[in-house]
Amino acid sequence: MPCRWLFQRDGQSEEIRPTGRFRANDWKALLYAAIEGYGVTLGPADVLGKEIDAGRLVQVVPDYEGPARPMHVLVPAARRQTVKIRCFVDALREAFGEGMGL
Repeated sequence: MPCRWLFQRDGQSEEIRPTGRFRANDWKALLYAAIEGYGVTLGPADVLGKEIDAGRLVQVVPDYEGPARPMHVLVPAARRQTVKIRCFVDALREAFGEGMGL
């Protein structure tokens, strides 16, 4: 299955189909490969940002916004919302922002 990365720039979507010999379905393996100089990777902004800040990685397309990953919290409709669930959802909002649609 071909890999494809979707980016946004100036309101326009752009698709890139990276090629290479190394592929993995484990983002940590891809991260460590990039740190060791084996190529480029696309991954979670919070993880890659730490590596960029530490000088282990360099952002190569700073003018582009990477793909967003939707997040959903599902709770059975028949179940009333408990304090634990409300606290969990509040923690998610604080960590990931209000735009989550929760």
